Amino acid sequence: MSVSRGGQAPMQPHNSKHCLKKQKLELEKADITKTPPPQEQNSTQQKTDQSDLTKTTQEDQNGTKQKTDQFDLTKTPQQEQNVTKQTQNATSTDDVTPVVVSKRQIKRQQRHARWLEGKAERRRKQREKERTKRALGVVSSGPSRKALKHITMSTSSCRQRVVLDMSLEEHMDDRRLGQCLRQIGRCYSANRRAVRPLQLYVTSFGGRSETVMSQQAAYGNWDVNFKPKHYLDEFQKSDIVYLTSESPNVLEKLDDTKVYIIGGLVDYNRLKGHCFSLSREPGCDDCQFASRTVFGDANEEGVDD
Repeated sequence: MSVSRGGQAPMQPHNSKHCLKKQKLELEKADITKTPPPQEQNSTQQKTDQSDLTKTTQEDQNGTKQKTDQFDLTKTPQQEQNVTKQTQNATSTDDVTPVVVSKRQIKRQQRHARWLEGKAERRRKQREKERTKRALGVVSSGPSRKALKHITMSTSSCRQRVVLDMSLEEHMDDRRLGQCLRQIGRCYSANRRAVRPLQLYVTSFGGRSETVMSQQAAYGNWDVNFKPKHYLDEFQKSDIVYLTSESPNVLEKLDDTKVYIIGGLVDYNRLKGHCFSLSREPGCDDCQFASRTVFGDANEEGVDD
C-alpha cells in the first residue's frame, strides 16, 4: 500500500458492478410499489364490472320508462281522468280523520229519528181531530188545506204591501239571524192562512240570509216576494212608510197605497234607535204601529188579532 504525498490514503477504484446492482434493486422496488398485488387487481376488476352492470340496468330502466311514457301518451283523456280520480280518492281516504260525535249530538240525532218515526202518527191524529171538529160544527181557525191552494197573494183582494227589510243582517250574529228568519217564516205562515192575504215582500234578500234560508228546501215554494234589491230601489219614496217605535207619529189607519217597512233586526234593544235613524231618509215617512188604534173596531166586532 503506497502512501501519497501529504500522508493521505490513496482513493480506491470505483466499483461499477456494485452500483448497477444497487440501481437494479431500487428499480425492482419501484415496480413492486407501482403494480398492486393480484388480490387488489381482482377487487378493482370486480368493482368496474359492478359499475358497468349498474350502468346497464339504469339504461334499461330509462328505456322501459321512455316506452311506458310513450304508451301513456296513447291513453284517452277519459282514462287519464279515471286515473287521476283514483289517485285523488286514494289520497282522500288516507287523509280522512275520524269524526268525534259528542253525547249531546247523539241524543239530538236520536230525538230527531224518534220525531220522524212519529210524524205519520201525529198527522193521523191531527186529521181525526179535524174530522171530529167538523162533525160537531166547531168553526176551524182558518181555511182548509184544499182552500189554501186557491188562496194566494195574486188572487187576494187585499193589496196592502208590507216589506221585511233584511239589509240589517250585518248587525246580527248567526244565532240572531236564525231567529229573525224564523220570525219571517211565522209571518208567512200567518199570511198563508189568512182569508185575504196581504202582499208580503222580503227585500235585500241575499248573502247570509239566503244561505241560512236555503237549508229549508221548501222556502222556494213560499208565496212571498223575495227581492235581492233594497226597498228604496223597489218602491217609490213617496209611498214608503217606515214603522218604528221611536217615531212620534202614530199610525191611525192603514193605507193601501203605502208600503210599510219593518226592519228585520233581532238585537234585544242593543241597537236602540237604529231603525229610527233609517226612517229619517229624505222623502220617506215614519210612524209607530199601534195595533189597538188600527184594529180597535175590528176587535170589537169579534175578529181575532
